[in-house]
Amino acid sequence: MLFSVTSFLFYPQKKQFPTSILSTRWRYLFASVPNLDLDDSFLSRPKRNRRRTVMEFRKFVDRVLLFRTATNLEKLCLKISKDTSRVYRWISVATTVRHVRQLDLCISKSQQSIKLPDVLFTCKTLVVLKLNIHAALNVREEFGALYVPDEVCLPNLKCLHLDYTGFFNDSIQRLISSCIILEDFFISCFGLNISQFNICHPFLKRLTIEYAELSNTRIVIDAPSLVYLEYDAKIAAGYSLRNLHSLVKANITPFPATDAIQAPDFLSANEFFRGIANVESLILGKPTLALLLCCESLPLFHKLVELKIEPYFITKRHEKGFFDLLQSVPNLEKLSFPYEVFRKLLATHLPEIVHSSLLYNLMMIEISLFYRNDPLEYCKYFLKNASVLKKLTIHTIPVSNDGKLKIAAELLASPRKSEKWSILVV
Repeated sequence: MLFSVTSFLFYPQKKQFPTSILSTRWRYLFASVPNLDLDDSFLSRPKRNRRRTVMEFRKFVDRVLLFRTATNLEKLCLKISKDTSRVYRWISVATTVRHVRQLDLCISKSQQSIKLPDVLFTCKTLVVLKLNIHAALNVREEFGALYVPDEVCLPNLKCLHLDYTGFFNDSIQRLISSCIILEDFFISCFGLNISQFNICHPFLKRLTIEYAELSNTRIVIDAPSLVYLEYDAKIAAGYSLRNLHSLVKANITPFPATDAIQAPDFLSANEFFRGIANVESLILGKPTLALLLCCESLPLFHKLVELKIEPYFITKRHEKGFFDLLQSVPNLEKLSFPYEVFRKLLATHLPEIVHSSLLYNLMMIEISLFYRNDPLEYCKYFLKNASVLKKLTIHTIPVSNDGKLKIAAELLASPRKSEKWSILVV
């Protein structure tokens, strides 16, 4: 019982020192807690002898890791910004002696070259590994490149997060392939320095790619178990997305390598969207909609039931418009988009032939960034033709309460096809 209580009190560890004087029985219990959160940021407080406090912190971590009464360590979180000289030793002890299951390593603002031990990449107990390192790492030929040893085996790793970490040659490929039961993979880096990045894994369920320079890299994804995909990075040189039959949700925000979208970007985007055509819920960040509408022919998202278009400034009209997009999502039930889409992506005349998604499936519409002078004809078109519509929500800026009531009254007085529906103007 006492051990359970102290497990909560001693997290993070910088708050646990005062508790050790409450009772002699508590004095050494911090060395047995299953979760360790070690953060040297408190060393930056004023009126401290920096050199002395750094040494004290170093000795404390040594004691906690080397002289633990409990053998196994559930979680170790290391946040280091001052002195990285012992990182190699601490990770070695955590992986080989303490059999850590989750390791979070965050190193920031360090000018020192940091070498990670090879035993980290052969740890059989690791289930979660998160590396967030803003420093020179295992430098071989390129500054800041993480060198993965030839022998890599992480048989129990299910979650791998690599944030702000560069890679040397094909080391990232070896790292991924060594995680035979990997389920969650997150990567955020400036560049991979490889011509083709393969993410081929039968058990991968979540994949996130952020802030990566991929203009010279082709992305290959083959993940039959993938449920969630988030892509917030530069457009790659090409894509090959295969076997994404289980994909449920995708959050897509590719952006061009230059300020202007070029023809190669459209070709790559076309490959990408066809690869995720099985998705059920889709979020399009800026300028994803422009890339999608510039595809030679819009892919058919036959399973898509929820579509959200993030607000962004549309600079030009496209050959394909908003209702062309609706035609490619025949089973859509929920639609969310900014009113800017109406201003730039609708033809002069609204289509007389109503798409099936609008007629039979669309139940919820949410419109954002509606200005007080915006016309309501497009909203009325939805009300007139959406036979199963249940709720129309309009987010206005800036509109007074009287203005909102006027908008709602005008829409309530317009013809509507659905028998049970409501309007919310906020």
